[in-house]
Amino acid sequence: MGTQIVFTLPPERDRGTGSPRPPNAPDETPGFGLWRITTPTVVRSAATDASPEVVRLPVGAGLWPIEVGQTWSRVRGRAGTVVYTGYVRTSSMTRTDR
Repeated sequence: MGTQIVFTLPPERDRGTGSPRPPNAPDETPGFGLWRITTPTVVRSAATDASPEVVRLPVGAGLWPIEVGQTWSRVRGRAGTVVYTGYVRTSSMTRTDR
């Protein structure tokens, strides 16, 4: 808990669409804002750890690329946030503890 995962990925490849993030886009913009990775957690190696982690994407970041064999499902979260569930490789991101 309290771990912030910051994605450091090319802005022009946001969500795999090739579309850049609009300037001054609010956190509620689809593809940006608060994200929750549910299982397995992105900061522990144990696949049985179901503890949710909250992910905040900074300006110019996105969920791309998604590694081969790792699937995602998109659902709407509270307060206009978007929640993704699935698998992710820690090599695809930078981790910062707070």
